[in-house]
Order: sequence, then C-alpha cells, then structure tokens
Amino acid sequence: MIDEIFIHEANLENAKDILKIQSQTWITNYPNPQIGITKKDIEEKIKQWHKEGEDRIKQILTTPNSHTWVAKCGDKVIGFIGVLKGEQYNSIEAVHILPEFQGKGIGTKLIKKALEWLGNNKPVSLEVVTYNINAQRLYYRLGFKKQSDTTCYTITLPNGKQIPKLLMVKE
Repeated sequence: MIDEIFIHEANLENAKDILKIQSQTWITNYPNPQIGITKKDIEEKIKQWHKEGEDRIKQILTTPNSHTWVAKCGDKVIGFIGVLKGEQYNSIEAVHILPEFQGKGIGTKLIKKALEWLGNNKPVSLEVVTYNINAQRLYYRLGFKKQSDTTCYTITLPNGKQIPKLLMVKE
C-alpha cells in the first residue's frame, strides 16, 4: 500500500535521488531487444551520467526558466519532473517514477503540477520513447497529441545506438 504522495519543489539536496531515479527507470523501461537496445547499452549511458556526477543534475536544477519537482512517499523521493519555459513552446524535459511506483497516478500528479506552473499561454511539448507505450497513454490522457507517426528525435547512446523518440504537444 502506498502512503500519501507529496509533491515538493526540488532542491540541490535532491540531486542524488533524481540521478538514482533516472538511472533505475532507464534500466527498467529502455532496453528493447526488438531494436537492439540491450540492458548493457543503457548501463553504459548511466555510467556516463555518473561520471558527470550530481553536478549535471544541480546544473539542471539551477537553469533559468526551468523548474523541477519531486514526488515523495514519506521521506523517500520516488519520482520527479523537470520543465522549461521556452520562447515558442514550454516543454516537459523529463518525467521519471521509480518502477515500483509506476501506474499509481504519481506521473499524473507531477504533470498536472508542472502544467499549472507552465501556464496556458503556450503549447507544451515533450519527447517520449516510441516504445514507451505506458508513458504515451498517460500523455494522451492528459491532452497531449502525437505530432507525427515518424520518429522525430533520438537519444544517442555511448556506443552509437539510437533510441527513437516521438514529439507530443498539448495545445
């Protein structure tokens, strides 16, 4: 049973938790044997992040026009969302929930909090991995629409393999 979930503004002390959550969700959600993305491929990307250390996360947390929130269950950080206000579009840069807490409404709470902060004056965009169907379902439920049926963007892994992504927008 999940205790009550609280959404808080992220602070620099959350950098380690954010890095851990991002790593765990990537290991769970992004290997895909059908397109040749292995767990080892994802682990190499995570090693790259860890070499950069928490400083990469701290830099993100202090970027102008951006905001990050964490979801907490008790004292444990279990998810986060990072957003950015842009000139033409606002964007959701990352949403990650620990695997054991996915599918329990936490992503919805985080996204609603972020959309409230971003406001309604500009469209909000996000990129989602093409085979992350659960995330796509969540985004559709919250009013996002796929911009095309083709891959628009990719994440390049250290070995050169690419993870395909789609662009989704909420007007």
